[in-house]
Amino acid sequence: MSFGFVSPLLGALGLVAIAGVLYALQRLRVRHQRVDVETTLFWRQAVEESRARVFTQRFRHPLTYLLLLLICSLLWLSFSELRRDAGDGRQHLVLLDGSAGMAHGTRFERAAQAAADYAAGLPKEARAVVLCAGRAQTMLRPGEDALLLPRRLVGVTPASAPNAVVDVMFDLLRSLPQTPTTVAVVGDLPLLEAERRMLPEHVSLRRLPVPARAGENSGVTALGVRPAASGRWDAVDVLVEMQRVAAASGAAPPPKLTLDGAAWTLPPIVEPIDGGRRLRYLDVPAAGQQLQVATVTADALSLDDVAAFRLPDRTPIAVMMGPGVPEVVQRAVSSDPGLVLRADGARVVVRRAGASFGGDLPALELSDPDQAEDAFLVFHSEDQAPAAVLDELYTGLGLNEIDAMAAAAALGRPVTMGAKPAPRRSLWVWRQLLEADYDFVRSRSYPLFVGLGLRWLAGFEQGPSRVAVGEPVAARDGEVVAGEARSWSFGAAFVPRGPGRITLSDGVSVRASLLDPVATGASLVGLADIPELSVAESDGVDLLTIMLLLALLLLAAEWALFRTARIP
Repeated sequence: MSFGFVSPLLGALGLVAIAGVLYALQRLRVRHQRVDVETTLFWRQAVEESRARVFTQRFRHPLTYLLLLLICSLLWLSFSELRRDAGDGRQHLVLLDGSAGMAHGTRFERAAQAAADYAAGLPKEARAVVLCAGRAQTMLRPGEDALLLPRRLVGVTPASAPNAVVDVMFDLLRSLPQTPTTVAVVGDLPLLEAERRMLPEHVSLRRLPVPARAGENSGVTALGVRPAASGRWDAVDVLVEMQRVAAASGAAPPPKLTLDGAAWTLPPIVEPIDGGRRLRYLDVPAAGQQLQVATVTADALSLDDVAAFRLPDRTPIAVMMGPGVPEVVQRAVSSDPGLVLRADGARVVVRRAGASFGGDLPALELSDPDQAEDAFLVFHSEDQAPAAVLDELYTGLGLNEIDAMAAAAALGRPVTMGAKPAPRRSLWVWRQLLEADYDFVRSRSYPLFVGLGLRWLAGFEQGPSRVAVGEPVAARDGEVVAGEARSWSFGAAFVPRGPGRITLSDGVSVRASLLDPVATGASLVGLADIPELSVAESDGVDLLTIMLLLALLLLAAEWALFRTARIP
């Protein structure tokens, strides 16, 4: 047992003080009392009891005292919030599903009410309620009053994000102590058998029933792009997959595709798939527009009706050629569909090393061995580590395809690659390697080096082919901004937990969408044998209600006894 409103010492002192005050009141003589004496035999006793100056009297009503002491003690314990502690030290974690799948009808409202009712009966210090809506959000911390939970859930709606209950559960369990824990899931639980076997032995998994999904629904479950199969550099092919849960027969109309708000009218190629269909839009121009796909009919779930994606900017890069550049370089640029020889609006320049032609534009510069010890020298931004740049560009520029041994034998010196920080990007290459006498210009790595090198200098980013909520997006080291949330990626991948614009550390801005077949579908892939809980099965005992009711009954009994003159 413990107290929630006062300390244990103050609670005990309060009980002692109540006992003392009631004892003193039982002995206190507060007014004169008229006594009719029928015989002089009791005159002396009556005189003793009716003396006006006597402040106290004998303690003569122990049963009345005990009854009043019990009533006052119950009221004091109720005020002090006496509660029963979890006897086995069991913790209770309530996970409320706030994903898009809960937006069907009143599923979320009823699930929130069930979570609040269930949490109200749990031990106060051993419970926590977490909302899983793209990201974890603690709605009720251990020790907080259960009345706070319904107030905090007012205005909360499901997020346009896939189900994250399983991920949140494992993340929280790793941070909790190794004590017996009951995890109660209120909502959908797409838990696979393999994931269930990963649960620690001290964790007991339960779920509270919620209404099933109902109604006709059609949603976008996949959205991605790839370079156009036709070979057009400035265009992409768009893939859209839609899943349909139909209560009525008939095919749904194709979705509406827009580029920066302008409708794309060319019809797609439609291919039926299990549970829906796949649509391919060919040769969609890609100039950094906002691509949006939306269903055209209303259905049971609106959160999966729209998916958006930021197309890469595949506008051909204007390249300016300086004097003295070998013709073989000009031919490589002219044959690349992503490059165009043009001085007006040029983004990069090709020139001799040390020349001023092109000014401060990023440059592919032809150097001599006496100007640079490395055959390939990369000048990169000062906030990057040279080792990381070399590791990225060795394959990113196609240098891993070069026959370095043959080139070194022809030049009579080693062919190496180096990197240095500089105020602006630049790429140096020995001009001897670009002469017809060397095999480099006749190898398949040469056009790759020229094309990819000029793209790197211009800052071209291919961008991810697909950005889906809950799926990793490759990101460099640094800060990642997703809406108001900020996190850090360390050379691996960033996983967006909700839809919206995402700015990666290298400045690339993409937009994640709700691409989640689980949220769109009518059923979940998971376990059906997880035991269900009800609000009445909560482990706690509401001592406050019990003590107040008992005090009320005792007060009624005391009043009845007093009215019948059985107690003074």
